[in-house]
Amino acid sequence: MANNQLRIIHVADYMMPLLGYQELLLPKWNARHGHDVHLITSDRYKPIPNYDEKWGDLLGPRITGTGTNCNESVCIYRLPTRFEFKGRPWINGIIEKIRSLNPDILYCHSASSISTVRVARLASLEEIPIIVDSHMTYTAQNDSLMGEVLYKFLRHVTRRWLEPRVDVFLGVTEETCEWLENQQGISKEKIEHLPLGIDTENFCPRYDDAESRRKQLEIPPDGTVVLQSGKLSEEKSPELLAQAMGHIMEENEDIWLVYVGQGSEDQIKKIRSPLRDYGVEDRLLIHPFVRYTDIPDFFNLADIVVFPGASSMSALEAAACETAVIMTDLPAGRERANDGVGICYDTGDVSDLRQTILKLLDEPSYRRELGEQGRKAVVEKYSYDMIANRSEKIMASLVES
Repeated sequence: MANNQLRIIHVADYMMPLLGYQELLLPKWNARHGHDVHLITSDRYKPIPNYDEKWGDLLGPRITGTGTNCNESVCIYRLPTRFEFKGRPWINGIIEKIRSLNPDILYCHSASSISTVRVARLASLEEIPIIVDSHMTYTAQNDSLMGEVLYKFLRHVTRRWLEPRVDVFLGVTEETCEWLENQQGISKEKIEHLPLGIDTENFCPRYDDAESRRKQLEIPPDGTVVLQSGKLSEEKSPELLAQAMGHIMEENEDIWLVYVGQGSEDQIKKIRSPLRDYGVEDRLLIHPFVRYTDIPDFFNLADIVVFPGASSMSALEAAACETAVIMTDLPAGRERANDGVGICYDTGDVSDLRQTILKLLDEPSYRRELGEQGRKAVVEKYSYDMIANRSEKIMASLVES
């Protein structure tokens, strides 16, 4: 380790280069800070349901092929996949590739991955410090019988095999830290909180681009826009926003509802139905997924961005664009609101969601104040520049010790 530069290897089962996920952004900022950064991943993208319909047009085929390339000063190695089980690939050659790179430290992006277990064994044998993070929350937990069996098995593997070999586990929310301790059985003293971050260079106020996008979408210059972004899936509850907005849009002909994302035909019907009942479906726009470098255009053209269901990093991205944000009062939402990012509504309560939206629509000065406060909070507490620095301090302390 010369001049405090670390050779860092990140390991992620899947890496989607155009969607702005942590698996690329954290390595990007580690490299920005002068470290030698490498990322090992599989030869495919995440196996979400209806992949071709949801992500195919944006990302291309799910199986990308193997190879090496450089993105944001990070060397990315895509290795072949032998098989996948429940979204967990067995990546061929991962151990040999790590050995050839001779890292100072390893960083695995899942606490429940086959890859993490394999890499942890290598770390133990060769005395390489290793960090493992988790994004798991109680709301994402599978409560089926099969899920219960898998979690028991994961807890057993963690206690007997993974925890003794891992130096630090990082939870991306306080709820995740609790889940790691209570559900996965990891000792509290090995768990630290390192939140997900936002690329505040990309997500920032840029109103000229937003005006161009508004013209492209044929939204009037004086039209007020309420927007939701991300997957239009059951856990994101996009139909709740449509139910809340129907009466509001009936009372005010200048209000538009915009969704940026894709979902099943059934989910789209659930969105359209209440708006059709109120006769306002002509002011509904559903735009396909866009690459994360283009999402700020949509957040900047919106007056309010709403996330009525499961927690989303997009709430922080919207706030970074100085746009007022409404989230659920689930733990992650409350944590962010306490930090100054947006406000919460009573999860699942359409009436409360409607009243929260109306308050922001009726008080433009409060809306602007909320947006400015959100941008400030994201830059200070959730920027990847800051979060990468924190991760590097943890890494350096492990390497030195």
